Order: sequence, then structure tokens, then C-alpha cells
Amino acid sequence: MLINIILIATILEIILFAFLVLIINKWISEIKELTIRVNRFQHKWIYHMKKARLKLANFNEELEKKFTIKNSDMDFLFKMFFGLMFNILVPQVLPKGKIFRAISLISGDLWKNKSKLFVALAAFILRPKFAIRHR
Repeated sequence: MLINIILIATILEIILFAFLVLIINKWISEIKELTIRVNRFQHKWIYHMKKARLKLANFNEELEKKFTIKNSDMDFLFKMFFGLMFNILVPQVLPKGKIFRAISLISGDLWKNKSKLFVALAAFILRPKFAIRHR
């Protein structure tokens, strides 16, 4: 009687262990399948990101080709801006006695360094008194 109970218990233990092994194998196979899917997705994503970067780089190159301003064009634009500035904007912003001081402030060595020129023009347009006081 005792031997039969021990025998039945071992058989049940073996069956439960087999089911446990099957369940663990199924989980492992599902995990492997999921990792394969994730890797495929990552590779597709990386591929599409590389394609998107190439498209963006090509688009940037096309934009640079279309909208590149040559130095002669830049000088022409600056001269046009100066013409508009001193013929239209300056007489409206400042009294006539201070126009000469404003022209002497902005022209000169600022013409060589165009970033300083833009800062001076912005300061001159937005706050005329500040631009005139600080030479």
C-alpha cells in the first residue's frame, strides 16, 4: 500500500515536471520569437531612419544649392538695405540733425564685419537713442 502511494506520487511528480518543462520551453520559444520580432523591427526602424536621414541631407543640399547667396549678391542686398534704411526709415525715426551721426555710426568699419552691422542696425532701428549714444 505504501509502495503504491510512493509510486503514484513519483509518477505524478514526473508528469508535473514534464508539464513544467513544456511550459518553460513554450515561454522560452515565445521570448525568442518576440526578440526576433523586436530585432526585425529595430532593423527596419534603423533602415527607415537612415533613409530619412539621407532624404533630409539631400533636401538640405538642394536647399543650399537653391538659396545660396553669392558675395556679390550679398553686397547688393546690403546696399539696397542701406538705401532703404537711410532714405525711408531714418527720416521717420530721427530728427534731421541726428541723421548724419547715425550714418557715421553705422558705416565705417562695421561694413567689414556684417554681424556687427546687423546688430548695429537692429539697435538703431529698435532704440535710436541707444545706438547714437554708444559709438
